[in-house]
Amino acid sequence: MKRLYVVTHGEAEADKPDPSLTSEAELQMREIRDIIEREKFDLVIVGVGEKHRQTFEFLFSEIGKPEIEESELVGVPETLSSDKKTLIFPDGKRMSVEEYGETIYPELQKKLYLLIKKILKRKGENALIVGGRIVPLTLGIKEPTSGSLYVFDKKLNLISIHI
Repeated sequence: MKRLYVVTHGEAEADKPDPSLTSEAELQMREIRDIIEREKFDLVIVGVGEKHRQTFEFLFSEIGKPEIEESELVGVPETLSSDKKTLIFPDGKRMSVEEYGETIYPELQKKLYLLIKKILKRKGENALIVGGRIVPLTLGIKEPTSGSLYVFDKKLNLISIHI
């Protein structure tokens, strides 16, 4: 693999289980789409939430779509409440961000890091992950944002950020 491209989903609706992207998300993603369409990817992993699938569809709306693998390690259907204190799950259940951060998130990050190590060992072109903020956070980005592109080399050095 030459480079790892990580796209965080665009702005999503608040307070809805498995939310869709907002109309602002398309504006956030235009510049990223222009960059992505110039690259070749032999591996594309997309999160399992609606916001992740919509972000992927937008990024490849003007060019041929590559085959994808889905993984909840890179993006889940949960959403953050508008007060940013509660996570809302697709079945409507809720959990405090604090509890999620102490119980579920660390285990997800461990598994995600193992997946990324596996991706880095692949031969071929570039890899693309379309997911949530957990991916750049796991790769050392302190405050990742929605609707952003992070590009890493095969040693996980950050090459560029597009917000």
